[in-house]
Amino acid sequence: MRLFAFIKFMLCCLCLLGPTLALAHAVPAPPNRADRVVGETIANRPSALYRFERHHIDSAYGKRHYRIEISIPRAAAPDAGYPVLYMLDGNAAMDTLTGNDLAAVSASNAPVLVAIGYDTDFRNDVVARSYDYTPPRL
Repeated sequence: MRLFAFIKFMLCCLCLLGPTLALAHAVPAPPNRADRVVGETIANRPSALYRFERHHIDSAYGKRHYRIEISIPRAAAPDAGYPVLYMLDGNAAMDTLTGNDLAAVSASNAPVLVAIGYDTDFRNDVVARSYDYTPPRL
C-alpha cells in the first residue's frame, strides 16, 4: 500500500512540475557576452556632444593592464566644474553606450564619463576581474 501511495505521489508531482521542467529546457541560456570581442564603440565615432580620450595604464609590477576611456563634454564647463560618472567594467560600459545615451546625460549638466576597464579586446577580462574581488593573502 505504501508503494502505491508513493507512486501516486510521484505521478502527481510529475503532472504538476512537468510543464515547468519542459519550459526550463525550452528556454535557451542567454549568450555569454563577457567573451564577446568589443568592436567599434561610441568613442570610435565623431560626436557633437563629447570628445573621447583613451589611456593605457600598467600596474606597478607590470602584470595588470588597464584601459581608461574618458568622455569629456564639448559644452563649456560649469563654474563648479563638470560632474564625473565613473563606470567600472569600462569595456562593457563603452560597448553598451549609445549616441542616445550621450544625448540623455548631456541634456542637463553633462558629466565627464570615465570608463575603467582592462586593456583587452573583450567586454570583460573575467580572470583579471576575479582578482578585484579576491582579498589579499594575510
